[in-house]
Amino acid sequence: MLDEILGSLVVRLVAFICRIILFPVALVLCTPFILVRAAILALRERQRFTHAVSDGYSSVDVFWWT
Repeated sequence: MLDEILGSLVVRLVAFICRIILFPVALVLCTPFILVRAAILALRERQRFTHAVSDGYSSVDVFWWT
């Protein structure tokens, strides 16, 4: 019983740490795609580049934490 509780706690702790450590890595890997998408939106949709970039990072943030 205690082993199961501790095992579950360790698994959740490792998953949380991995999410925190890997979040900046995900942002760095997604940055080129976000910038290309923002440039396309700025040209085609007449959206401000800074808003398109912030929307891209917001999308990554929502995807990562849900």
